[in-house]
Amino acid sequence: MAKPMIPIVIVSGYLGAGKTTLIRAFLTDPQGLRATVLVNDFGQVNIDAELIAETGADTIALTNGCACCSIGDDLLGAANAAMAAQPDLLVIEASGVAQPARMARLLRGVPGGAPARCLTVVNGARASQLARDKFVGRLFEQQITQAHAISLNRSREALPTRFEGLAHFASLYEFILAADLVQLQAETRAADMEVQFVQSIHQPPAMAEKAFHTWLLEKSPDLHRAKGVFPMQEAGGLAVMARIDYVQGELSIRPLPDRQFESLGQIVVIAPKEHEAAQAP
Repeated sequence: MAKPMIPIVIVSGYLGAGKTTLIRAFLTDPQGLRATVLVNDFGQVNIDAELIAETGADTIALTNGCACCSIGDDLLGAANAAMAAQPDLLVIEASGVAQPARMARLLRGVPGGAPARCLTVVNGARASQLARDKFVGRLFEQQITQAHAISLNRSREALPTRFEGLAHFASLYEFILAADLVQLQAETRAADMEVQFVQSIHQPPAMAEKAFHTWLLEKSPDLHRAKGVFPMQEAGGLAVMARIDYVQGELSIRPLPDRQFESLGQIVVIAPKEHEAAQAP
């Protein structure tokens, strides 16, 4: 009897959609599945310490039988290596600016893997804004139309009406078990014009929260995504390191009182190439 093919799930979605949150929730309760998750950066997954069994150079083993591996620069190589462990399921977190259909086609070369299925995560509160964006509107639509299923965060009412009915809404686990998956749509559109993005790194000095927001937008007027840490000045002149997370106009700043203070922080900024972020002085 032939071995069953190992299911492959690509979790896609635009920058800040909530892909990592969805994967973290799945890893907390994988419903008995022995899964391997390929991610770009272990730190983004933020796995609870009690789930970690041991740490290797490229793999974090979890007590529930799952594992997290780094993709690095070779998606196909990482997928082939993950399949050698014969997991029940392979989950791949796509880049926020990736077209899932392209990744699905690339993964057809993974021995033992079933045809990849795409789950796109959509931040409903930002869907209308992204759909109208002259830089990323087409990419945002492609990430949805190329999906077998959608996981919607926040308000459903904010989802543009032309996207309704393209795919059913499902959590990651429900998606894995679904027997009536929508057929992959618009796969041939993957060759359409791509949006080019530029990623830059800046080292902001100590400043107050309001001043930091101004500084960030001056560095990149068409900023789409930013994350990192910076030294935040508090009342009284004291400063602590703070973590920032910026997604399409919303800035979240969280002080990190237990982190050792540094005079400069490090912020990763992502913006459309046509409006490349200014270089830090």
